[in-house]
Amino acid sequence: MNAAAYAFEHQLSLLEAQGRIKLIEDEVEIAPSVTCVKCGGHTVGSQFVQIDAEHGFFIYAGDIIATKFHTSLAITSAYDVCRADTFKAKKDIYSRLKAKKGFLLLDHDTRIWEIPITDLKV
Repeated sequence: MNAAAYAFEHQLSLLEAQGRIKLIEDEVEIAPSVTCVKCGGHTVGSQFVQIDAEHGFFIYAGDIIATKFHTSLAITSAYDVCRADTFKAKKDIYSRLKAKKGFLLLDHDTRIWEIPITDLKV
């Protein structure tokens, strides 16, 4: 499914061998209070970014939750390589946001880019 669009193994291995990319598993803190979480779903190596700052808690979900339309657990992208993983990732994201009364950051919505978890029906 979508093999032509997501066949990056060779390119990623070349970048990793040159030390230009570091592939992660699970969660990795990449800067103080900034964590990448590998979740899969949209692509095999999809990640979301969690920011636990003094002024708030944020998750940038990337293409896992690209627009407000995609905030429903039941709605996934036609380009997702594993919709079950997307569903699990969204549940994890919402759980983390609820625990910290955080904000979801969107990347493809033309009208809104930040949504408080309290405004989502999840």
